[in-house]
Amino acid sequence: MQNIIQFVSSHPMLCSAWIILFITLLINTLKGYLSKVKKITRAEATCLINQEGAVIIDTRPYQDFCKGHLVNALNVNPVDIRNGILNNLAKYKYQPVIIVCTHGIHSRSSGEHLVKAGFQYIYTLQEGMNGWNNANLPLARFK
Repeated sequence: MQNIIQFVSSHPMLCSAWIILFITLLINTLKGYLSKVKKITRAEATCLINQEGAVIIDTRPYQDFCKGHLVNALNVNPVDIRNGILNNLAKYKYQPVIIVCTHGIHSRSSGEHLVKAGFQYIYTLQEGMNGWNNANLPLARFK
């Protein structure tokens, strides 16, 4: 115990940084558990698509979308989702919706906006399209 007190008193900035990082990690973890936007694996996404007719919203730039996307995915700009421009998405409010981005990081934000807009079942694809590609799963491409 004496060593801990001595370390903390000798390195207050380092200890403060560790405490802030720990609190940030704790808050983000709790936000993830309490969020209505659920992160799903590729296998879970495949089941939702095949068994429940999930709609896939790909939020990547159009050029990336053209290079390869999930079959029947809709390419929607995340700015449109953030601004509530959901004209062609409103009919999917009560269906499972899977949001896909490049790495699976930015899709949560779009999902939160869709939840606020009244969508019931929102999911994000863990690891995004990079994970899908790395697993050699099928893609649709424009010719």
